[in-house]
Amino acid sequence: MSFLSSTFSGVLDLDPSADLIEYQESWHSRGNFRRAVESLTKQLSSLGLGEDARIGIMMRNHPDPFAAIISAICLDAVIVSINPMLPDDKLNADLKSLALPVVVGLREDLERPGVLDTLKAAGSAVIELEPIHKGAKLLDGFEEIDQALVRLT
Repeated sequence: MSFLSSTFSGVLDLDPSADLIEYQESWHSRGNFRRAVESLTKQLSSLGLGEDARIGIMMRNHPDPFAAIISAICLDAVIVSINPMLPDDKLNADLKSLALPVVVGLREDLERPGVLDTLKAAGSAVIELEPIHKGAKLLDGFEEIDQALVRLT
């Protein structure tokens, strides 16, 4: 475990009732955030990626992708930032060229035209973030990784 991952893990263990993140004029507690991080970490760990694995995260100004970032750090993984604000054709081209073992995102981003088809063709696992701080789940049909993608890490 790296210094950074142990530091974040320690911070998550502090007062679970304390406010941590303000989003859309509502505060969310450290405990809720920790549960989201733990849920996502469990899903990522179940894939057997190991240290230094590349984890694609569809970034947004939203608490759940932040939980995905912290989960990746806690696993000593490599964060690959994916911009879901790109037009559909460019987003799909990026996903295809990145050849990621796993992609994490919000439903609204994963359901964009062509995204799931591109990820299926690439052999990527897909984890949907359940807003806000409700956890994460592997999408049906996307629970396994093409092992060739793991070797690219």
